[in-house]
Amino acid sequence: MNKTYWVIIVSIAVFGQLSFVSKNDYSPMRICVKGKILNLKTATPLKKTNVYIYSKQMDEIDFNPEIGLIDFGKTDNKGEFLIDTHIDKSNLQFWIKINEFAQLNVCVPKIDTSKLSDTIHLGTIYFVPYQNELEVESYNMPKSKPIREKEIYEKYSIAQVDSIFNLTGSNYGMILNPVDTVDGSITRYNFGPNKARGTKIKKYKQITFKMTIN
Repeated sequence: MNKTYWVIIVSIAVFGQLSFVSKNDYSPMRICVKGKILNLKTATPLKKTNVYIYSKQMDEIDFNPEIGLIDFGKTDNKGEFLIDTHIDKSNLQFWIKINEFAQLNVCVPKIDTSKLSDTIHLGTIYFVPYQNELEVESYNMPKSKPIREKEIYEKYSIAQVDSIFNLTGSNYGMILNPVDTVDGSITRYNFGPNKARGTKIKKYKQITFKMTIN
């Protein structure tokens, strides 16, 4: 057997061992997540709305619920939902996402992991509609008139959300995480010979929340 075959065999063995360890590290527990969701802006229930649950933070800029292993359910006419899913016993948290709303990180540090399953009651939770803020850095670009965007009254700005959740007694049972900055795109512009190329760098600011269930 030549050296190439030995390399293939060893590679398969190492990959199989890593997969086995990774599988053993993951210890799932069945949970039922239930609660009632209100729109914080309007104080009304989110009716017949898809609710997605995942083990890690989801992509808010290009949210695609079909990518990744996501459990989901739908609220009823009262904004109530019940989703059957799993939680990793070594990582007692999960993320809830509703399209066009800030996502929520739910931590359950005191859940009894000796059980085969459990129900997590979130109670009434408020989802925050907000507008991702676009930041644009421009280099060697010609000056242009600023574009006025139509104000979106159905949503909060990040500054408004920050103001609401820094008021005493107005945290709605959850805390605002530090604002994230997500890289968007880099675009190069060619303005002709003997002219410097222009560059635009787009970044987005987005917010998330955290709730701890004891």
